[in-house]
Amino acid sequence: MKNGTDPGILKRGVVFAVMVLALAHLFLFHSVRGEGIVEPSAGEYQRAVAGMIHEPVTVRSAKDIRDLGAVAWRTVAEAGLSPGSFRVLFLPRLDQREKFHHFIHSPFTGLDAIYADIWFNSCTVYGLSEPTWGVRSSVVHPADKLSVLIILIDRLKRGKTSLQEHVGAYVEVFTGMELYTVSGRARCWVLLMKQCARDEQLAGFVERQLVQRRVEGIDAAERGLWNYLQKHPAGGALEALAASEFYPTPQYCETDIRYQNLFKKLVALSIGDLE
Repeated sequence: MKNGTDPGILKRGVVFAVMVLALAHLFLFHSVRGEGIVEPSAGEYQRAVAGMIHEPVTVRSAKDIRDLGAVAWRTVAEAGLSPGSFRVLFLPRLDQREKFHHFIHSPFTGLDAIYADIWFNSCTVYGLSEPTWGVRSSVVHPADKLSVLIILIDRLKRGKTSLQEHVGAYVEVFTGMELYTVSGRARCWVLLMKQCARDEQLAGFVERQLVQRRVEGIDAAERGLWNYLQKHPAGGALEALAASEFYPTPQYCETDIRYQNLFKKLVALSIGDLE
């Protein structure tokens, strides 16, 4: 054994460092590819809502995702909160970088169907149903606009900077996202209900989405939320659920709930609160 550092160790160390940096780049690329959500003017907000009402139920273009970002930003701001930093990305078709991104993180998700990919400080949605790379077989699908709107409201209402979103993402790996708890989802809906009470056009958009959205696009937290509201029809139930620290997702949820009917009732209650 000679004195000094073994050149072989140094070489392996350099190779390992390069591999780590390459993987970090692949994990972080969404934050530089996506388009930042910015404050919309009053006219831009109204045009966004008007466009969403008459267009397809699912996100089909970069304009759709920009419109949803504008509505989410205004919804959070009108509630007296300071919208955080967040980006959105629409991919008409999967490209090689996106497929490799899914290949890298698929062992940790175990998802068979992906409608929206929340990654650090960005959300990616897809234009087509097509298979992606991965250890498990998974397929991306176009997402309905209402689900994406809820995601963006959740992210923006946190009021975090880009750096805080990146650091917080590592924490969420272990704690899970608040968005996917019933009480966390309720916090998003409280903001959206109040905005719908202020904007009749937006209320019309949400009602249409609730009628036409795909059943498979409604996750367990969403079903749990509406199931709870159906069983607790008194005014203030949504706000009480949103204020709770923890509410477990029910193992069983009724499947014949008329979401749009409950929604109209809750909007009417929200209008009464604003008057």
